[in-house]
Amino acid sequence: PRALTPEVAQEATSRYLDIYQRIVGQPLATADETATGGNVANRLISNLVKAGLMKDAWVSIVVGSPADEASYQQVRSFLEGYEVFTQLHNSAEIDLLAESWNRSIEPGVLIAVADLSNGFGGTLAARLSVPVISCPPQATNSDSVVIKYSDTPNLTVARPDNAAQAALRALNTPRLRERLRQELNAL
Repeated sequence: PRALTPEVAQEATSRYLDIYQRIVGQPLATADETATGGNVANRLISNLVKAGLMKDAWVSIVVGSPADEASYQQVRSFLEGYEVFTQLHNSAEIDLLAESWNRSIEPGVLIAVADLSNGFGGTLAARLSVPVISCPPQATNSDSVVIKYSDTPNLTVARPDNAAQAALRALNTPRLRERLRQELNAL
């Protein structure tokens, strides 16, 4: 036969693992026991990040209009240096990108920047499976910030620096947690 039967393959695997443990003194870490917890998606992300083909997390900043791009630059400047992929999008691109954001293999966060409005973030949050943070640059209507419709779980942050910090914490990757822990200890 050209292929081993499942029983023979299992027995050969068992014997090789036993021999490895006898020689090295510890069991061989298999794909199910690596630092990725055996999760194939985590292993894929880890390998792509190690190869420099992608970042381990992303933050998309969505603006309501071109007038909001100055606020976008403020948020983005706070994310620089954290090795997180950031990108600007406008509200017209939402339909095209929603599926991509929802199916992303790496953790992501959206920051919605729309002047004088908090409804934009809620609209995004109702359609997405990733965290959405609203950062209305000049919101003066506190009702729109506090009162949310059901199934629109966006967070509202008034300051661009705090929106960026909230996004980094929401990403919750081990690398970012360690970096943020070091920054907190330095305070």
